[in-house]
Amino acid sequence: MKRRDFLFASAAAVSLPLMGCKMGNNNGGTVNANTGALKPLRIPQLMTGTQFDLNLQTGSMEFIAGLSTPTFGINSSYLGPVIKVRNGENLNFNVRNNLNETATLHWH
Repeated sequence: MKRRDFLFASAAAVSLPLMGCKMGNNNGGTVNANTGALKPLRIPQLMTGTQFDLNLQTGSMEFIAGLSTPTFGINSSYLGPVIKVRNGENLNFNVRNNLNETATLHWH
């Protein structure tokens, strides 16, 4: 290990607990820096096949207890689905923009 890497790792190990973050959390969730409470991450819907209907919509989520945050989502109020397809398949997407503004989808 290089000296620079050691110093960086040491600084992170000391700083993160002081900032209210917990280290070593592999429970699939995020830790609230103020309360230390674990809030599980939402798992997106899995879609398979060759025909997909995607609806862009508004919603709200409570990322912090008691505080509602406006969100955008695809087929839900937050995030979008995971689309699993086979290489070389022909796909059909019906995308409906239910937002009050122009939107762009990021495909990868």
